Amino acid sequence: MIRSLIAAALALVAASPAHAADTCATPADAKVATSTDTAALNKGVACRTARIKGRQDTIVGLQAANKVDADQVAARVARLEQLAKPAAASSAPKLAGLVAEGDSITVEWGGNYAGLWRKAHPGASLTTLAVSGARISDPTGGNGLVQRLPALLAAKPAVVSILIGANDLGDGQYATPDAWLSALWDVTAQVRASGAKAAVGTVLPICFTEANMADYVARHAQRRLVVNPAIRAAVGSKIDAVFETADALGGDRAPCTDRKLWKDGIHPSDSDGKGGGGQDRVYAVYASVIDKLLAGAPVAGVSTPVVTPSAPAIVTALPAAIPSNFDRTALILGGAPIPPSAAPDVVGAFRFICQAGQLLKDDPIVWPGQPGKAHALHQFFGNLSGDANSTFASLRAKGESTCMNELNRSAYWMPAMLNAALDVIRPDYISVYYKRRPASDPECKRMAARGCTGLPNGMKLIAGFDHDLTGPQPAENRVFHWRCATNQVHRDNLTDALADCGGAGQVLGTVNFGSCWNGAADSPDHRSHVVHEVFDSMTGKPGCPAGYDQIIPELTQTMAWTITKADGAVRLSSDPATGKAGTTLHADYMPAWDEPTLTGAMANCIDKLRNASDGDLCDGTIMKRRAGFGYIADPRVVPAPVGTMTVGMVH
Repeated sequence: MIRSLIAAALALVAASPAHAADTCATPADAKVATSTDTAALNKGVACRTARIKGRQDTIVGLQAANKVDADQVAARVARLEQLAKPAAASSAPKLAGLVAEGDSITVEWGGNYAGLWRKAHPGASLTTLAVSGARISDPTGGNGLVQRLPALLAAKPAVVSILIGANDLGDGQYATPDAWLSALWDVTAQVRASGAKAAVGTVLPICFTEANMADYVARHAQRRLVVNPAIRAAVGSKIDAVFETADALGGDRAPCTDRKLWKDGIHPSDSDGKGGGGQDRVYAVYASVIDKLLAGAPVAGVSTPVVTPSAPAIVTALPAAIPSNFDRTALILGGAPIPPSAAPDVVGAFRFICQAGQLLKDDPIVWPGQPGKAHALHQFFGNLSGDANSTFASLRAKGESTCMNELNRSAYWMPAMLNAALDVIRPDYISVYYKRRPASDPECKRMAARGCTGLPNGMKLIAGFDHDLTGPQPAENRVFHWRCATNQVHRDNLTDALADCGGAGQVLGTVNFGSCWNGAADSPDHRSHVVHEVFDSMTGKPGCPAGYDQIIPELTQTMAWTITKADGAVRLSSDPATGKAGTTLHADYMPAWDEPTLTGAMANCIDKLRNASDGDLCDGTIMKRRAGFGYIADPRVVPAPVGTMTVGMVH
């Protein structure tokens, strides 16, 4: 019927182009393709067909009008045919139910969290693919999430839960926690690509107490402190939700002291039917997340993606000097003898001692204005107000100082030293000194075009290991060493230096900053505006590279820690979880001196080739020490601030 109408209409276009009044636009021509009004569409067909029949073929000018009507008839008929067809079935697979993936903690039985979920959800679809001893990938044994992915995807689940990490996070299969995370994200990406939602549990602790498991347990604990915050931060970008199994059993840093929550060194205790077992606690957090995901409801606290602020612009101009807002004379003592000459050394020296200050997961150079963003816990010293929001202006405005007194409101920081329990070992003291040839030395202008100058107050600078680089560190970064305090044997790592002390004693870590300066306050890597001298192979003499036309006093920091055998395996917060400790030593610096004190020390100590120490200003005065100063840390060991510990990555 419809096809015959179209044919008749098209035949009449050529034969009868007569045009009547336009009363046939029903529905409106522009709405035909989306109309669902079949009565109006049929009316339009009949009306326009009748109108075509009534036209006279002698009026050639109306041929176009007939063509328009015929096209509109065809459009209406086509839409009617579309409406008459049944709706096409969706090609997307129907997803339903839950797949639980993981290792022996997830292998389903009546007393664990997967079994408890099934019991509480009779009739629900639960497929448990977890296998005891499972890893993220196990190409040899086939016992990995990656190898089970085909079976997982074939189940077409709506939600996939993953709780894993006990077997391969601490045994060295993955060189770094980031490598482990990358493998996990490859799995969750494929899960989410299938249309399913992915929920990942934070990694549980390992609680073995056997002596031969100590290193394994420590490595696992250190890596948990990296991967668990990363799992939480991945919600919205790499996963859809996180279930806090770690918090259910005491938090990321909690020791396994509540034995009723643990069946052995690795498995939570079975459900006791009253909610008191470790598996009961895991089930409680698991069900609260999974049930909401299956129902399509938002999961509280995990639905907002993490937004990473853009990197701040690098300011290369030095800030203007800011006068001190206190009476500087009250912080200076008179009657000090003039220090002796440093000769035959060719450099003058200005030294002072600092004590440990605040512990923060902040880095005002690399992550300014972003508290807690730094990837390693930092030991600050100097200005006690130093934090992520510090600037030259804020440091000059306030803050007592652990470096003699407020005349030096500079901020200094480095990675914290950790014992095997992941508590912080505080430095006994930090020795800081500046050395440079006197400005009158002719060698200054031979080595750098503009000669020797003072310390740039307000600059930013990092020296030592650079984790942003891959492969071997360049010589410019290999500017630190370790040694046992009882000898002068320099080591490139803490482990060997501590062995020189017989496994316990005071160890020293030293970082040397450069002295060749290009005049900038900062640089994109916060390092390359100040570099070390290089030797000319032809003359055998030191000099500054091209582009570095000034020599500033070289800053050297030596940190002293007392290590006991009770500390166990010690390492820096920035160190990898495996290998020798202390290989990532580095230091950051934001000078914020009282200007008269700084310029006086440069002029009277360094430019007069004096060998000054302990804050001696080389003019008969000396910086007053802050109250309570000592050369031994007390307390020596303190807990890391809650939520600030991250191991395995710097900056």
